[in-house]
Amino acid sequence: MSIKLLSLLCYASVLTSIESARILAVFPFPSISHQVVFRKLTLGLANKGHDITVMTTDPAFPKGDAPSNFKEIDVKDISYKKWQTSFQDDYKVDKDFDTFSQMRRSIDVLGGILKIQFETPEMQEIITNTTRKFDLILVEALMHPAIVLSHILKAPLILVSSLGGIYKNHHIMGAPTHPLLYPSIFHRRLYKLTIWEKLIELYDHFLIDYAVYLNEADETAFIRQLFGPDIPTLNELYNNVDMLFLNINPIWADNRPVPPNVVYMGGIHQSPEKELPNDLKTYLDSSKHGVIYLSFGTNVLSGMIPTDKVQMIIKVLSNLPYNVLWKWDKDELPGKSNNIKISKWFPQSDLLKHPKVKLFITQAGLQSTDEAITAGVPLVAIPMLGDQWYNAEKYVKHGIGKQLDIDALTEELFKNAVETVITDESYRKNIIRLRQLMHDQPETPLDRAIWWAEYVIRHGGAKELRPPSANLSFVEYYEVELILIVVSYRIFIIIAVVNVLKMMLKLLSLILFVSKVSDSAKILAVFPVPSISHQVVFRPLIQELANRGHEVTVITPDPAFPKGSAPPNLKEIDVHDISYRTWRNSYMDNYKADGSSTNFNVVRQKWSLLAKIVEMQLHTPEIQDIINDKNKKYDLIFLEAMIRPALIYSYIFKAPVILISSLGAILSNQKVMGLHTHPILYSSPLQKRIYNLTLSEKLSELYTFYCIELADYYNEIDENALLKNVFGPSIPPLNELYNNIDMLFVNSHPIWVDNQPAPPTVIYIGGIHRIPEKELPKDIKTYLDSSKHGVIYLSFGTNALSTTIPHDKIRLIVKVLSELPYDVLWKWDKNELPEQSRNIKLSNWLPQSDLLRHPKVKLFITQAGLQSTYEAINGGVPLLAIPMLGDQWYNAEKYVKHGIGKKINIESLTATELQNTIETIIRDERYRKNILMLRDLLQDQPESSLDRAIWWTEYVIRHGGAKHLRPPSANISYAEYFQIDVIFILLLVVLICFGIIILSMFCILKNFKLRKDIRKFKCQ
Repeated sequence: MSIKLLSLLCYASVLTSIESARILAVFPFPSISHQVVFRKLTLGLANKGHDITVMTTDPAFPKGDAPSNFKEIDVKDISYKKWQTSFQDDYKVDKDFDTFSQMRRSIDVLGGILKIQFETPEMQEIITNTTRKFDLILVEALMHPAIVLSHILKAPLILVSSLGGIYKNHHIMGAPTHPLLYPSIFHRRLYKLTIWEKLIELYDHFLIDYAVYLNEADETAFIRQLFGPDIPTLNELYNNVDMLFLNINPIWADNRPVPPNVVYMGGIHQSPEKELPNDLKTYLDSSKHGVIYLSFGTNVLSGMIPTDKVQMIIKVLSNLPYNVLWKWDKDELPGKSNNIKISKWFPQSDLLKHPKVKLFITQAGLQSTDEAITAGVPLVAIPMLGDQWYNAEKYVKHGIGKQLDIDALTEELFKNAVETVITDESYRKNIIRLRQLMHDQPETPLDRAIWWAEYVIRHGGAKELRPPSANLSFVEYYEVELILIVVSYRIFIIIAVVNVLKMMLKLLSLILFVSKVSDSAKILAVFPVPSISHQVVFRPLIQELANRGHEVTVITPDPAFPKGSAPPNLKEIDVHDISYRTWRNSYMDNYKADGSSTNFNVVRQKWSLLAKIVEMQLHTPEIQDIINDKNKKYDLIFLEAMIRPALIYSYIFKAPVILISSLGAILSNQKVMGLHTHPILYSSPLQKRIYNLTLSEKLSELYTFYCIELADYYNEIDENALLKNVFGPSIPPLNELYNNIDMLFVNSHPIWVDNQPAPPTVIYIGGIHRIPEKELPKDIKTYLDSSKHGVIYLSFGTNALSTTIPHDKIRLIVKVLSELPYDVLWKWDKNELPEQSRNIKLSNWLPQSDLLRHPKVKLFITQAGLQSTYEAINGGVPLLAIPMLGDQWYNAEKYVKHGIGKKINIESLTATELQNTIETIIRDERYRKNILMLRDLLQDQPESSLDRAIWWTEYVIRHGGAKHLRPPSANISYAEYFQIDVIFILLLVVLICFGIIILSMFCILKNFKLRKDIRKFKCQ
């Protein structure tokens, strides 16, 4: 069964369980190109049985013809009249286009439109009727004042954009912004910028931000004028937004990292192909040399375009051998030649699919662009409004067309662009290739949008998907109080001018830190870490790929099958003995759980040892045979994410690479993939404290963060040396090998990592290791069933052995548990405890996942390993964490945040604290309720984690990699990310200006003193 079919079945099973909801949709902007996007979503929701009320400027049905559960409030006439008289009649396309002024002006115009729309009787009835309730509100994303409806009607709200993210959309949702890597859609230049162009775009960026800031103040005044002075500010209302739907593909947005509350639905407006009208079909069929289609969209009217430019375009087109179809909003086109046919309307989407269409000359609107990509027709862009320059830049980047500026347009430039794009087949090939990449998705954009809309309805909102960076102020996001302390300290100790300049650079840096199944493939999987808790995560994916017919070779210290028992297309290379022996002798035998979290020394020691294990594995005969076989080819390589030296396999076999982590994204993973990072908001899994930090704790965690970064930096140097030692000096450094990585699979859920914004190359597969419930062994089942007061389950996992835990703490735990009325099942790697108790039953192994599902289990005392955590959540059992290794402090912090358990530190553990904590968790029903609620949230997904991982694995195989999904922030240096060259120039300008001011003041004072001396001399 294909993944697509499985996804559809998953959709069906979930969607049919949702009762009909009442949805209000408010789409105020008078433009059919906006409204056609929204129609698909609202009609799709209506088809699912929901009761929809839509305020729209372009009704989808004639009055009285809409379905019974689809009510349209028609505000067309008043809206278009206001828009035309206030904006379109005066707008001219010319070189003096001023984004700042247009944005400021648009607020008055759009505010005026929204005001008259809200004053209509139908909208007044909705706003003032306090008895009418809605389960969801959909609001057009560029109309921020309409967010006030979430406050008035007290319902969850989704912003829906017919474009990409606009104005403050990304900021509101917590997606990262960067003035050059992820520019606003209002920018005119995006790629291959010179230093001077970067400075211009940086200026434009902050000018746009300033316009948005001023607009926001006006919009707050506007909504208070409409609804009274008690209405919260717009900035406060932003917190009511649950999700953002963007009509754009991640590739088109440069794979910007986004949190899970941002959903891409690019191409949602496109409809199935329909037959062309006879006259139009005849015209196209009979064209001898092919047809050029020309349209400047619905918003650029003929009166906006300079007449001389229109005549120039006519002249060029009339001298070409092609027929021309021109969408023109007037009955006549002065100077039109015989080869040009005009019409006020064309069925654009279907027309572009005709094989005779050679070129689309367009204003570069997003909907037109999507339709051209679907049809495979190359483009020439002449942008004139809004996001059109942004889209036109993408044409050039992806090699699907050319861009021309109307103010500099000449006959020669226009003719050359048209002829080049038509005659050079690379443009058509590139747009067909881009279509294949964009359309290869696990579900349709409409299915995805509907699923997430109903997710919000099911859960009464989606605040649990909101990242901590959402709608934070500049001061909060950049921890200005922390910066002030650090800067104050630096000022105190720095006295030299050179050090002062260094400090300014650091400060500026902080401020700018701003479905078909694939054919059978050959896959190599390399999972070196000797830990069964890591290996069980990888097994389901590998075994399912083998079940689907792929030929898989796995290097593992924990084979899933006895030797000779694996399926014929699954080969396991067993490196158990050398790996575990080295790990235990060098690390575990000397490790003591004393409460010390991961620090500089731990990262240096642990990862150096893991690199040594990889080196030993590389020298085994079976792996040597693979490496030295020149005929060996692989279509894909899986590598364990925390083991960087394994990237050497990508160099040897020249195959696409997917990193897979049994934890979250760890160490260099985030930088390599372009994940949005922040030392406080998005902590490393190796940090000890995360939430509700005091100022001193923030400084401590910041210090730990950079200590871990420094240790990782030194480790990378050592790992480079190791690879060169084993394979020779010509091996590229790891920093170059990072570029071979196509994707990262993370065994976590977005909610567990605080909804950290992630690019499309990062796939969450949290809980993939979860298996169907099996019957418990009879002795364990009898023990659980017969327990009078319930059972406490205790396990410190597979890595925290009995020898690592202080004996006095073991005795303390035994003493406390023996005095409680509960029975205890304790997974313990020895046959007996230092102290014995009748209510404690020991075992070297227990079926943890199934055991935790038993209703008699009251509490799980755990080390807070990630796999154990997921199994407890799945079982609905509250947790008590005693962290000892790696990411366990990080997970334990999550227990407290989500209210699913408590955390105690082993070094300060007392009998009283342990007893009180156990009794609190067991007796307070909130912990069990919270973990059941969290389970519902984590498991409410459009497909299973395994299906998702399989689909994206085969995606990489189909396309020979996934570099096209790589964000521009991936694996770039701090200097590149923070644009140090631009900062240096700005700093130089500031210093020069400062110097000029000082020099001027000196000259003025000197001149003043000279005059005073002259007057004094004359007086003598």
